[in-house]
Amino acid sequence: RSWLPLLLAMAAAPRSSAELCQPIIGGTQYDLSALEGPVFITVGPETPEGFKYVYQIQLCKDIEKPMIPQCTGSSICQYMNSGNEYLYLASVSSWSVRPYPVWSFINPSNPAEGLVMTSENGGMCGSSGFRRQMNFFFNCSTNRPTSIQVLHDFVPDCPAPGLSCCYNFQITTHLACPPNPQSSPGAGTVQLPPPGQPGGYFPPGLGHSGGYQGGQGGTTYSH
Repeated sequence: RSWLPLLLAMAAAPRSSAELCQPIIGGTQYDLSALEGPVFITVGPETPEGFKYVYQIQLCKDIEKPMIPQCTGSSICQYMNSGNEYLYLASVSSWSVRPYPVWSFINPSNPAEGLVMTSENGGMCGSSGFRRQMNFFFNCSTNRPTSIQVLHDFVPDCPAPGLSCCYNFQITTHLACPPNPQSSPGAGTVQLPPPGQPGGYFPPGLGHSGGYQGGQGGTTYSH
């Protein structure tokens, strides 16, 4: 009896958000499903044009109550605040759209720095045919409350020359700490090069470290 049809069916079956938020990395299983509850409203850094984007974010599953119906089926949505209204701009990422997010270590040589989830399943970047891409850094920290920052949301020439549809987010949480860390967690945050510098956005599925000087991120609210 051939097991091929069963294996193909299993591969095609949608993965639950619980599975996606309980990754096995380097032989160790992490459980970040406790982050599923709150919905975060986060303001990004100021763009070269002088305005800031607003993001609605839900971790470990798609947003249950999006601010705008067009956001349905997304885990991160980008808006522009116009007066008392939010104008929907784009879906940045989804937990339910293939290809699913991929997990890795921020720094494979030091798992105590935390984890990074990467995706390239956001909405289309204009009419280019490229989808929006994202890195979400989960920094191991036992001495700070959970919070989210938008590190970069205007990365030139990403995912292709002439485009700017790549994003870097960061959260600090003890859930990203390994069970037996070899170095003290919470000693710092992930470092990334500034937008436009080499390495300002990392391709999905790779471990990353080194270069960003903090202070560009916006304010985070949860409710």
